Amino acid sequence: MEKSDLVELRESIEAALQSGTPEDYASLAANLQAVIAKFDEDNPENRQTDAHLNQAIQAVEDAWQKGAAPADLPGDAAQKASLSLLIEDMLALQSFTLALSRGDLAQQLRSNGRMAGSLKALQASLRHLTWQTRRIAKGDFTQRIDFMGEFADSFNSMVASLDEAREQLECQKEELTQANARLRAEINERREAEEGRRLAEAHTEVHHYLMKMREQERVQIARNLHDGPIQELIGLNFGLQEAALLANSPAQLAKINEVQEALKHLIDDLRFFSGELRPPVLMKFGLEKAIRSYLDVFLEKHPGLRVDLVANQDIGTNEERITLPLYRICQEALNNVVRHSQATEVTITLVRKNGEAIMEVKDNGAGFSVPTDWVELARRGHLGLIGIQERAEAAGGWVEILSTAGDGTRLITGIPIQDNGNPKN
Repeated sequence: MEKSDLVELRESIEAALQSGTPEDYASLAANLQAVIAKFDEDNPENRQTDAHLNQAIQAVEDAWQKGAAPADLPGDAAQKASLSLLIEDMLALQSFTLALSRGDLAQQLRSNGRMAGSLKALQASLRHLTWQTRRIAKGDFTQRIDFMGEFADSFNSMVASLDEAREQLECQKEELTQANARLRAEINERREAEEGRRLAEAHTEVHHYLMKMREQERVQIARNLHDGPIQELIGLNFGLQEAALLANSPAQLAKINEVQEALKHLIDDLRFFSGELRPPVLMKFGLEKAIRSYLDVFLEKHPGLRVDLVANQDIGTNEERITLPLYRICQEALNNVVRHSQATEVTITLVRKNGEAIMEVKDNGAGFSVPTDWVELARRGHLGLIGIQERAEAAGGWVEILSTAGDGTRLITGIPIQDNGNPKN
């Protein structure tokens, strides 16, 4: 038996240990049988050594299965030493392989040979792969490997996919950040809008309360005028009538008649003012008849002015919340026409449209340049227009003024008509 036969046998053992496949174990068994056959062929006189060889093989198998060398090895001292060294290397390779399978990369392997070198190279590669994995975990997606064949391809593909996913996450993160910023801005805008709405409602409520208190004061003043000064003046007029019967001369009678005429005009004026403060027709007959009644008295004082009232359809409500502001606005608009516009014709139109009672007062007067700011109107002395705006807002309505110098003025106001909180059509 040649030394090369033993070398081939050793390589078969290493291959079987490295792969662990049935084919390599079968090859190892075949090589052992070949070595035995050659040994018997070369040493026919020593066939008794077959028993020792079989014992050596059994010792190797037992060591592999149990993970420890048998206490008693067959053969002479040299054979025992050689077999012990073989089993020691085999067990070291087995222990190192098991450690690698458990992920223990700190194990040291002192054996030499092709299998030992391959296992050491595998350990080094796994250590480097572990380091690269840690780098990837820290965000370094430039790591690539060029060993371990198909595993390297799969690993590199995985890292590339992770890098692409990271970029997508970064884009999504940026999009989410922008969306979050937009959402916060929208929430802030809605909060500000809600706060503005609450303030506007509070402002309207305060206006409504002030207008209500003002109307109550007007009612009280009108009642006091009617029950007090007007009645006293009427009584005084009756007294003058009696005095006229006792006049001693035409001069005295003329003087009494003059005073009576003055008292009559004064009583009429006070009744007009009382009616302006609280129009009695409004609650009984509605807005249209109240305005017509007011115009009868108003035009007596301003005979050079023509006023037409157009009301082709009923606005559909006698609710004081709507009719009283429109009546007051009409009064103030006509007063503005007399004071400022130099108009000769005025048209008042009452309509119901889109759930609102709308009134337009149009004149053919001088007109004016309408400021964009109500404060500017106040600075120009148009306090009546400020009052109109306040009355409309207090009723939840709106005012629009259209005017140009030399082309007259249109004042349009609308107040919602509501029924149980819902606008009527």
